[in-house]
Amino acid sequence: MKVVISHKATRHYFAWLMFTLAINIPVASTSEIETKHQTQISQLLKAGAPVTRIYSPKEYEANVQNWALAQTPDGMIYVGNGDGVLEFDGVNWRLIPVSNNTLVRSLAIDPHTGRIYVGAVGEFGYLAPDSNGKMQYVSMVYRLAGKESVFADVWQTFYTPDGIIFSTFSRLFRVSDTKVESWTPEKDFHFSFKVGQRVFIREQGRGLLELIDGQLQLLPSGEFFADERVYGLIKSPNSDSELLIGSRTKGLFLHNGNSLQSYPTEIDTQLKRDLLYSALLLPDGRVALATLQGGLYLINSAGKWVGKLGRKTGLLDSSVTALMIDKEKGLWLTLSRGLARAEVDSSLSYFNEESGLIGDVISMTQYRGALHVGTGDGLFRQKPGPVPSFEAVNGVRNQTWEQLVFNEKLLVANYLGVFEITENSTKLIYQTDTAFAFLRDVKSNSRVLVGVRNGVVMLRHENGNWINEGRIPGIEDEVREFWQSSSGEIWINTYATGLIRLKPIEGNTPEIKRYGVAQGLPDQSGNGFAEFEGKLLVLTSEGIYLFDAVKDRFKPDVRFEKLFSDGRRPVFDLETDPERGLWLTTGKLNSRSNESGLVERLSDGNYAWRPEALSGMLVGEPNEIYREQSGILWLAGSEGLFRFDPASTKDYSLNFHVVLRQVSTGDGNILYAGSGTPARLSLPFTSNRLRFEFAGLSFDSVGLTQYQVRLEGADTEWSPWSLEAFKDYSNLWEGDYQLHLRAKNRYGTVAESIVYRFSILPPWYRSPLAYFCYIALLSLITWGLIHWRVGRLRMQKRLLRNQVEERTQQLATLNAVGREITATLDLDAVLESLYNNMNRMLDAKVFGIGLYHAEKGEIEFRLAMQNGQRYKPYSRRMEDKSQLAVWCVDHCEPVLIGDYPNEYQQYVEECDSTVHTLFDGSESRQPKSLLYVPIVLQEQVIGVLSVQSFATHAYRRQHLDLLQTLASYAAIAIDNGRAHADLLIAYETMQEVSVTDQLTGLKNRRFLALHFKEDVNKTLRDYANWEVGLKSEMPKESDHVFFLLDLDHFKQVNDTYGHAAGDCVLVEIKNLLTKVFRDSDFLIRWGGEEFLVITRFTKRSSAVVLAERIRSAIEQHKFDIGDGQIIKMTSSIGFTAFPFIPKQYKALTWEQVINIADYCLYVAKNNQRNAWVGVFSGEMTEGEKFLKCLTHSPENLLVDHDLEVVTSIPDEQEIKW
Repeated sequence: MKVVISHKATRHYFAWLMFTLAINIPVASTSEIETKHQTQISQLLKAGAPVTRIYSPKEYEANVQNWALAQTPDGMIYVGNGDGVLEFDGVNWRLIPVSNNTLVRSLAIDPHTGRIYVGAVGEFGYLAPDSNGKMQYVSMVYRLAGKESVFADVWQTFYTPDGIIFSTFSRLFRVSDTKVESWTPEKDFHFSFKVGQRVFIREQGRGLLELIDGQLQLLPSGEFFADERVYGLIKSPNSDSELLIGSRTKGLFLHNGNSLQSYPTEIDTQLKRDLLYSALLLPDGRVALATLQGGLYLINSAGKWVGKLGRKTGLLDSSVTALMIDKEKGLWLTLSRGLARAEVDSSLSYFNEESGLIGDVISMTQYRGALHVGTGDGLFRQKPGPVPSFEAVNGVRNQTWEQLVFNEKLLVANYLGVFEITENSTKLIYQTDTAFAFLRDVKSNSRVLVGVRNGVVMLRHENGNWINEGRIPGIEDEVREFWQSSSGEIWINTYATGLIRLKPIEGNTPEIKRYGVAQGLPDQSGNGFAEFEGKLLVLTSEGIYLFDAVKDRFKPDVRFEKLFSDGRRPVFDLETDPERGLWLTTGKLNSRSNESGLVERLSDGNYAWRPEALSGMLVGEPNEIYREQSGILWLAGSEGLFRFDPASTKDYSLNFHVVLRQVSTGDGNILYAGSGTPARLSLPFTSNRLRFEFAGLSFDSVGLTQYQVRLEGADTEWSPWSLEAFKDYSNLWEGDYQLHLRAKNRYGTVAESIVYRFSILPPWYRSPLAYFCYIALLSLITWGLIHWRVGRLRMQKRLLRNQVEERTQQLATLNAVGREITATLDLDAVLESLYNNMNRMLDAKVFGIGLYHAEKGEIEFRLAMQNGQRYKPYSRRMEDKSQLAVWCVDHCEPVLIGDYPNEYQQYVEECDSTVHTLFDGSESRQPKSLLYVPIVLQEQVIGVLSVQSFATHAYRRQHLDLLQTLASYAAIAIDNGRAHADLLIAYETMQEVSVTDQLTGLKNRRFLALHFKEDVNKTLRDYANWEVGLKSEMPKESDHVFFLLDLDHFKQVNDTYGHAAGDCVLVEIKNLLTKVFRDSDFLIRWGGEEFLVITRFTKRSSAVVLAERIRSAIEQHKFDIGDGQIIKMTSSIGFTAFPFIPKQYKALTWEQVINIADYCLYVAKNNQRNAWVGVFSGEMTEGEKFLKCLTHSPENLLVDHDLEVVTSIPDEQEIKW
């Protein structure tokens, strides 16, 4: 995996490109270097890739090819690019084109003034800010005369005390403030070089020359390079008095001042093949050699190849043209495609898939002098070299969780089980579903405990063989880690079930005890083990915990409780460093990012968190920290493997500069463009919205630099630290301001603050002239106000007199209205009276009075009028918060609106545009002015009163007072009306109770007496109309059929089962009757178990069907009398019709007809039971004789009278009457 860093992308995330690291080797004498030579070479060949950032053409938005590098004293970076000069402040790139728009080959900086000199194609000059602070190119070619002005590429530009050197192939220029000097070759010049204050140039056919006292003199033995091109000339890494010269085809040479000596290296062949182009001596004594085809090579002072950087290690291009070390000792490289910067002075290096390390790193150990790394893809062994890498160990694939060196062998806990690895073989010695951890038992040196997915396996090594001693009973957890004390006590870390403690008992199974949340741990899972000062440390989601043996529980380790300013952090892994303290990886609170660093032991015994050294590391989710005996630290995670040498001499407190890069107004006008000393500006008040952009010139911290701002005159304290490289201020008041700005890099170093001063002028209306005019105008206004006030008082006196008279009349009217409505008990009459009187007192084009029903959650508008027309009845739901009436009731406060479309937001969020329909069919209009007042009685809202007008601002405060007074009267009247209505309802309820049987809910005899008379009268009228010829046919549909029903043997039910059972039967009879008969029929409990049914206004011919239907229904019904008891019942029924004799419809009253039905019931019960008997008059029946016979000799009814008998009794002739 290639890790490439894009500058723009650093605003959101960082992808780190890593390649060859070198350790800082202090420049020392040759003897000291030789003494440390072998150790340093060994370390160099094991180091990985340092943090490197790639800047692509897409990022800096200019030509792909770059040629030169320079850095100003304050730290600004300048790059010679194919489109001009690039300026980079760590936040933004800016392109500065040269006057003839050619590419820039070379750059140089005046260390005293900071001026940037530029060499282009046929052009040279310098950069200078304009009056607005924008950096511009200024040509110096105008100072050349004649042929001097004709030249091509300026390949090199140098600063010297005597002037600026501009080197071309046709002429060498030296330009000072007072003169221009030039030198020409006999044939052609080639590249020039500067070492210290010495200037060298190669001339074709002549050799290597040095500019001395205005003369180009041949360097001793310089003729060797007459026909050999030189592409690098630097100070020797071994001696300040020697030069190291790099040629294109003959290799490297040392020049001691008099003679040349070959300087053989391990990469001579590569340099010739890949075309050496430039060289640079690094601060640590290594030499960087740039090539056009093979990238960058690194050698040490002895010529040993110690590193390489090219396309395969992450560069966008293998063609490297220029090199530069910046103030933070970072190495910059210009490429044929883009730029790169490597932190070569850092002791942090990196390995990933490009290094042969495949998969997420899980475990590490040293075996036979080589680091062995277990990943999700297997086991890998480190291969030292100029480009160190890793190779897979054959036979071990998949997840490799832990390694243990055992008797010159390496045990590997793997997905397939336990492997034993020697120098020449790999063997699976125990197969299982994943081995996770090892412990070599201190009590039995030949025994190894293996943590597996479902417990602990014991393996014993004996006579070269491994013996499986079985599992420790009682442990079936997934075991991930072990720790053992010197006394033999074993602690086990499980995947999800807490910790297990094994206390050895001689000759017996160990005592097992479990620890989790209940024993003080923050979590059951996600814990880790570490050892410090011989004691177990438990790494948890809330920091480091210790075991308290006295209390038998875990507690936070107080030594580390206050390490972090943001509280207790999770600790993922920890490694002890005897010289420094503890190395650990932790997670930042309230952030998804992790942080690794040193817990340093202070002289007073306390500990402090030091993350600076590892601040450039992006581990992802960390898995393990491993420390070699040499002190080298390895940190593993999902992003790869980091190597860190704590012996680093890097100065993390190195100061850097913060610069103001741009000041602009809110409309985008740039006041200061960031270069040169900003002038103090006096800005008009219209420019009081400003943006300040800035940058911290720490290129180790690109994207990680934080900023603080304090604007003196507006802010009372510094702003919080922020990654944002800008600050906006708006609505600044007039006055003098000082912007204080400071920055903090990733190491915590704070740059010295800078100050930018400016002023905001007052607006014209707060100028001195404006204030003079204000005073004059105020005097004139005061004089006018006095005159106006006197006149106003007189007018108010007249108005007050009129208002008193008007108010007196209103009060009289109000008293009259109050007396009228409170004396009325009819609620609707009250509402009508309110409306009629309201129109006489104020504009009430729209009037409404609503009654609030809290139990229904609605307001019922009983009366609503518009221009004399009633609204159709409507109501408002209390959930509809867009209604002003709802707001008035909810808040118990009045509503006064003078212009509804523009003022409704004072009360509701939505405008109500509902159109109502009036009784005449027309649609309502939307009023402009609205008054609502709550109608309150005994502190409870009972309604709302409203008047509305189509004119705007039709109502004033006195109208509101008037409406509130009327609302008080209305409350009393409405209460009276409601009380009267409640009395009527109560009376009607009592009436209903008096005519209803309490047990069955059927009507009683009193109901019949009160209500049947009207039905009888209608029937008699219909027959009378028929009799006199108004109806052509007899009105049979006006008949009434009387059914009298009696339950057979009902007394036995009461006697056998109790009266409650009898009540159940009567209630079920009621239910059956309601199913058989119509809702319009009268169902009456006539007494006891006897029921009367009157089928109203029906033909008597339907009586037989109904009688049989009810008899059958009762016979078939199963009566549930409770307690799971079911009984059967039957009934006897007698029936007849009214009028009994249709032609003599007045002959018998309805009461007499009921007696006839009662006799029929008697006949049915006396003859058979579970039967019905009905009797109807015949053509010759006479009413008076029939009644006499029924009373005195019923046995002769059928003999003496013409009757129609209907019955369910089979043998009608045997019926006894």
